[in-house]
Amino acid sequence: MRVFKLIVISLFAFQSMTMCQNVKDENYIYKAEECDLLAQFPEGNEKLSEFISTNFNWVQGQITVSGNVFVSFTVNSNGSIDDVKLEKGLCTTCDMEAMRLIKSMPKWIPAKKDGKFVRSKMVIPINFSL
Repeated sequence: MRVFKLIVISLFAFQSMTMCQNVKDENYIYKAEECDLLAQFPEGNEKLSEFISTNFNWVQGQITVSGNVFVSFTVNSNGSIDDVKLEKGLCTTCDMEAMRLIKSMPKWIPAKKDGKFVRSKMVIPINFSL
């Protein structure tokens, strides 16, 4: 009888540990495929493009450069932006301008998972061309 009780208790403890590992805390950053609804710029992608073109302040140097700079960032559950990182750069001035643009964005509409606002990671390409 003691062996039976020990097995039941051990199985229960294992099940509890497994369930706890599946629970994500508020600091967890969701990937796009994990979210029910993705984070989005207020009023949609058109307004995001408008924001970038309106606030774009880049003066080309002596070298001719064109291409995309990829910047990642976290949209927090309150819509604020943080953890801005350069994923793929082009040149120093382009990279700095892309990072400045992302940091200057207004709050986003955060991603949703199971009906709750959650933190999520985003990556945006910013195009530099002549």
